[in-house]
Amino acid sequence: MNATIVNTNIIRDIDLSDQTIREKTRIVVLNSPEPDQKRTDINYYDFLVPSPKNEYLGSISASEIKTGKSLKIKKLGENNLSSEIYRITFNETLGPDEKKSIKIEAIYTTKTDFTPKEVSLGEESYYKYSENVYIESMYATLKQKTIFKLPNKNIKKYSDSPAPVVKKDSQVIFGPYKNINKDEKEEVTVLYFDMYPRVRANRYTRTVTVSHWANTLGISENFAIINNSPNIKNFKRSTYAILGYSGKLIHAFTGSKFIIPKDAHNIYFTDAIGNVSTSSIENTPRSKLLVTKARFPIVGGWKYSWDQGYHSYLKNYLKYNKSTNKYNLKTLFSCEFMNSPVRNYELHIILPEGARDIDVNIPFPVDSIEYEKIYSYLDFFGRTKIIIKKKNVVSELSKPILVSYSYSITDMLRKPFIVSAFFFALFLCRITLGRIDYSLKRSKTLKKE
Repeated sequence: MNATIVNTNIIRDIDLSDQTIREKTRIVVLNSPEPDQKRTDINYYDFLVPSPKNEYLGSISASEIKTGKSLKIKKLGENNLSSEIYRITFNETLGPDEKKSIKIEAIYTTKTDFTPKEVSLGEESYYKYSENVYIESMYATLKQKTIFKLPNKNIKKYSDSPAPVVKKDSQVIFGPYKNINKDEKEEVTVLYFDMYPRVRANRYTRTVTVSHWANTLGISENFAIINNSPNIKNFKRSTYAILGYSGKLIHAFTGSKFIIPKDAHNIYFTDAIGNVSTSSIENTPRSKLLVTKARFPIVGGWKYSWDQGYHSYLKNYLKYNKSTNKYNLKTLFSCEFMNSPVRNYELHIILPEGARDIDVNIPFPVDSIEYEKIYSYLDFFGRTKIIIKKKNVVSELSKPILVSYSYSITDMLRKPFIVSAFFFALFLCRITLGRIDYSLKRSKTLKKE
């Protein structure tokens, strides 16, 4: 820890208007050594994330406010604190008595609470969110303000201390506060209304299959979601229809739209029963939209799972690098699903049989990368399957990743050669067997006179 650092000003925005919780923290960092301390340059800042919140951290990034340049941020190892330490490395050192303004953006998949926890269709329920009004820091803070951004002006209740507290339109502003100690804590709560459902994917598995011979990239996705809105009691389809027609239906999920490539074909959307005929395709200038509609309305506390997928032309995603003699596959890490968080995510990439020297380049940390062999039609040595796992996936992680591998013409021709050899042997066997005389004839004997 840099003991000479002082937070001269902190402004923290907590955005609760979407499916995820987004925190944007702007900090003015001052290198202010004490008179008895050595005057040295510093090149990093340690940012704290409380351990309970870190379990739901989906993404974190840092940048300089003045230049907009990204800053390297890395989670440190074990510590004796009740928080996780993320070290932000400056692009340029900060000299004594110099200031630098940085911005840290963190996205959490935390499930917000609500009251009452069970309601009837059309009955209002309020979301509840509690947070330490003072940001946890390893350094002393001279001035700080926390702003809660809510979906609308319908704010039922909020904490009125520590003063000053101001409600302005759809915002609740706590502070500014001055001369805050490093270990100072005080929890505040806001109670607010939002008519839109809080949908979370408990499980999302995306499988990418590469086929050189068919020139296709197969995408299949499996979703298992839950509506985290208040539980619905005494559900009646007639009441649901009346509220939907009058525009008073709240917290109900009926479907979503997925952006898929313009060249997508063989598109499907199925659930446990079979094909869901209410799904449709919309064309846009640069892509297609897969419009999905659930077989039944997903109200608060209900779950639903389905499969969807399509095929694309492989040439649009796979390039051959002559300098490295490798194929480079570029594909998305995940797709965006209503900006909803994913609790447990897996990406499976199935390469053709014979692929080797595999490299996976992902622009952010993941929980694990595993390799295994699987067997499909006419496979002799098995295909390599890459399994990438990550918890708390948010829409900001829907970025391209790069998979490089070697794949020779011999590997490509092995399967058709073996198939051709099999049929050649089969025909040869048939020809040979056809030339054998299987008839039973009585041998002729010469009569002696």
